[in-house]
Amino acid sequence: MNNLVIYLIDEDYRDEIVDLFEQPQYHLKIVPDLKQVIATCQTDLVDLLLIWPATILAVADLQVEMKKNGLEYLPHISVVRKARFFHELMNSRCLNVIQIPLPRQEFFNILDQNLQLIHTPAQVKSDEVGDAITEASNLINSLDRLSQNRESALISVTESGHGGRIYLKEGRIVRANFRALEGIDALKKMVGLIEADLTIHLTTVEEEREVHENTALLLANLKNSFSNLFALSTSLIILSTTCC
Repeated sequence: MNNLVIYLIDEDYRDEIVDLFEQPQYHLKIVPDLKQVIATCQTDLVDLLLIWPATILAVADLQVEMKKNGLEYLPHISVVRKARFFHELMNSRCLNVIQIPLPRQEFFNILDQNLQLIHTPAQVKSDEVGDAITEASNLINSLDRLSQNRESALISVTESGHGGRIYLKEGRIVRANFRALEGIDALKKMVGLIEADLTIHLTTVEEEREVHENTALLLANLKNSFSNLFALSTSLIILSTTCC
């Protein structure tokens, strides 16, 4: 049984949270007030604290109060909806940041992995986790870094309401999809989405098959495709300027 405390920032999310955590392996306590959160963490056995939905200010205020009350050791995860909060909070002292909406199974894969790390602290590699995602503004750079670090992760790519996903298992790209596209075609499409939002979740990936037998070679090909696409778009801009 895992004891979770939800610091509820917005009451509109209460029913959604209750519905989500229907599994018996979680004991849930939802607390909407910061002082009550601190009091609960001081008196109850708490495995994990979730801030939902997290904002920069709410997390900062929480961490200040946790430090004042000797609770800075307590692991906490921010659950966010906005991509900008995801990237900003990754540099905070949160154990992890989860961006929603996310399929139920993927959400609990991420949550359970973090609970496992909490219960086996020798496996925590916070420096490598931070390292793996601080340069997440570019898809190819992110894939390259995750591959080199042999991380398992889910990368979500969204643009204009369309979503894609890339799965890495121990640094190998094992699955990719974007709308109706799969595999290498999906990867090439996502690499070309310059304005897309990008989020990374370090999580367990069960997929066995690989998109390409050599991930390093695949990344090199993707870099080449991106360079060609960028060169083409630059040429078109120059041509249109000249014609006008």
